[in-house]
Order: sequence, then C-alpha cells, then structure tokens
Amino acid sequence: MAGEIITLQYTLQTALIPTQPNDNGDLRYSVCIDEQEPIVFNLKELFRSEEWKQNVLRGQALRQQKTRLSKGSHTLIIRAIDAHIVVDQWSVQ
Repeated sequence: MAGEIITLQYTLQTALIPTQPNDNGDLRYSVCIDEQEPIVFNLKELFRSEEWKQNVLRGQALRQQKTRLSKGSHTLIIRAIDAHIVVDQWSVQ
C-alpha cells in the first residue's frame, strides 16, 4: 500500500558502567527515542545482591526496553538524571 509506514519491534539495550553513588543518591538516567516519552531507569542495586554481582563481573549494568521503529534515521537521547552515570554502549537488536 502506497504511503504506508511499516514499523518493526526492536529491543534497545543500554550498558552503563556499574558505579556507586558516593552521596547516597540514586543512579537514574532516561532514554528517549525520537519524540517518544522518555523512559527512566535506575541502576542502584542492593550491595552484594545477585544483580550487583553480575553487573560488577560483567563490567556493565544492562537495561532493555522494547521500541517500535520505522525505516530511516532516528534520534536517541540518553540523559543522566543523577551524578555518577557513565554510558558505555547501546545497541538495537
């Protein structure tokens, strides 16, 4: 059909360095694709929890979100809400 925009579902994965806040604050960041509503993630884990251990061993704290994208260019904005946020990688699968 002419003019029809086809969108497919993808998973956006963000990988951040697993830091710890030295001010007892949070470790939040937001991810926004194009003009969509930003999604807020929190990297703060309980000390010595299983997730904390996996993040430290991997050297990355991973977060995923489902998104629908059409063919063409897109804009990705990753914004630190709190201090101590260090972005390492992102990928679309």
